[in-house]
Amino acid sequence: MKPMTYHQTLTKQPCQNLKQVRGFLRDHGTALAIAANKLDGPTASARVFLRCEAVRHARQLPRAQSRQLVGFHRLLTLEQVDDPNRTESGLFVQINLAYGFVAECCSLFDKLHGLLKSIAQNDPANDIRCVPGHLSPHCATQIL
Repeated sequence: MKPMTYHQTLTKQPCQNLKQVRGFLRDHGTALAIAANKLDGPTASARVFLRCEAVRHARQLPRAQSRQLVGFHRLLTLEQVDDPNRTESGLFVQINLAYGFVAECCSLFDKLHGLLKSIAQNDPANDIRCVPGHLSPHCATQIL
């Protein structure tokens, strides 16, 4: 009898949510990193690029990745820019609003909102939930 050799084949396709996250980060990752940098500094920008790299090599969408996406979504709401104790407040006052930064944030917010909604619908076991929240007046005119 000839000895058997076992090999693992990687035929399992990535989950639908992971494909969507990869697509979102491929298309909007740089813009998200720029917004994160302007609103929360270079560490936030680095987190975006780390997410981009992590999902490139993932086979499933881990909860930690989902939580980071929710964190970026909250950052884009601009709800913390009025709190003087937050990094966002100090950085937001330095932004020249005439260059359309708020509109860019609101556009990213909409796209990321759609992604998170899709993740929640595709995977009921995922802990992403949409609940009514506070939307900054900076974004309100863009969203409504």
